[in-house]
Amino acid sequence: MSRRIPAFIAAAFLLAHAGAWAGVDRWTTSGPIGGRVDSAALSPAAPTLVYATSHRSVYRGANGGESWVEASAGLYGIELGELRIAADPSRAGRVLAAGGRSLFLSRDAGQNWQRSDSGLPLSASFATTDVAIAPSQPNRVYVATREGLYRSDNSGANWTRVGSSLPDRLQRVAVAPDDHDRVLVWSDNRDVASFPASLYRSLDGGVNFQPITATWDALGPIEEDIDLLAFNGNVAGTVFLAGEFGNFRSLDGGASFTRLPNLPLGQNQRLQGMDWAAGVPGRVVFGTSRGVLGSSDNGSTFATLNTGLDVGGPLPASIGSILMRPGQPQQLIAFSRSGDVFRSIDGGAQWLPSSAGLVGSRVGSVAVHPQAPAVVFAGIENTVSDALSPALYQSLDVAASWVRRNNALALDSVRRIVFDPRSPAQATQAVVFALGEDFAPQGLPESGYQGGISVSTDGGLSWARADTLDPPLSQGPAALGEVHDIAFAQGDVLQGRTSHLFIAADGRIVCPVDTPVLLVSRIWASSDSAA
Repeated sequence: MSRRIPAFIAAAFLLAHAGAWAGVDRWTTSGPIGGRVDSAALSPAAPTLVYATSHRSVYRGANGGESWVEASAGLYGIELGELRIAADPSRAGRVLAAGGRSLFLSRDAGQNWQRSDSGLPLSASFATTDVAIAPSQPNRVYVATREGLYRSDNSGANWTRVGSSLPDRLQRVAVAPDDHDRVLVWSDNRDVASFPASLYRSLDGGVNFQPITATWDALGPIEEDIDLLAFNGNVAGTVFLAGEFGNFRSLDGGASFTRLPNLPLGQNQRLQGMDWAAGVPGRVVFGTSRGVLGSSDNGSTFATLNTGLDVGGPLPASIGSILMRPGQPQQLIAFSRSGDVFRSIDGGAQWLPSSAGLVGSRVGSVAVHPQAPAVVFAGIENTVSDALSPALYQSLDVAASWVRRNNALALDSVRRIVFDPRSPAQATQAVVFALGEDFAPQGLPESGYQGGISVSTDGGLSWARADTLDPPLSQGPAALGEVHDIAFAQGDVLQGRTSHLFIAADGRIVCPVDTPVLLVSRIWASSDSAA
């Protein structure tokens, strides 16, 4: 622990003297901008106001999403996990946010929030997971929770539990645009004996639900989060549902589903967000795990709309939420799960980054060059669903501005950044270690993953793997798991060399017959400078 303290103190001191300091004994953010957006919403009553949630905070774009300001005053008790948001379609500035152990309401476009949870149980295990406002009757609101479904008929002032036949651990709720009583919910607690389905449908406002079984149920209980559950409001009865188990569409209001053909970029491309153009039947846009798709025939065929969608890597950004401005379907906002917000004014033909002011990145580590204190690194702790995210940022001006430094970096999540203590004052000659985890592309065997340690010998401009293990592991270097820390032998450092290093890692664990077995050492040593 003692080795971390000086880096943070140095960072604080430098920020204070670089003009980024707001006042004595106060911290202000200096980026990096961007970060995963969990959900986004806008209201037809105020189409230039856009809301986005990122890592338990709410951001507001008052100019159609060109730039962002944090709008989280009054939000508290939001724990790890997504914060889901819904904007009232008829009352400008009225927004609901579900997350943590409560539900929050803002009446002034996110400037202030207060709890709106009368009737919710608020027990120690209680958590809200999603919220949906009925477009056809905005006083009707549904909230999904880990303890079932709740409904309000007075805009969230009071809540009543509905759906007594539902399982718990609800994950998503969607309500039909033209019928406030038609509701779909998804649970990740499918039990073959008690609850034979993951999807349930109600036609009476949640009083009664029927299980909806489909081909995904043949795979057994689905533990992964689903990516999409949404109605298309310009073709009555259309619902899109997607997850790791595939992409599906319903044309009968959710009573039955059929699997969509492979999307244009392959069988692993997943629908992750959707919006539709009012008054233009069949016009839909989708955020996907590989950029944006457009459809003019209600999802029967797709066109790829990825020009400009990039976060510094060779692949298009992973897009979750996507919004189409009411009355102006050529104006789109796409929210990346991997680092940026993008805007288009030509229906998705071209995209430009639009992340100014959004600082929701999950920064998990920071390091300052020991000889060149203007050089600062920030590492992002991503999750598996953010696997295309740029995980490493560098600043050359005391954190005033940032650039991505991920050339050949295999890590998708960076837990720690450490400079070799012998690094010279020239920033481009520094030896830097990045520690974390590689999630690897979908479909690759575990042996295709890379180990959680990389090294740069040019100050972070480019990276190489430093995960050669002796003896080699049958599961590959990724069996290291997440690498958490690195230490240099102090005797070496005092003698002007750094030959002996140690890393600490999770190690791969399996559970035969429910007994955890560690297959890989947790501590590894190198006597040849990490070669």
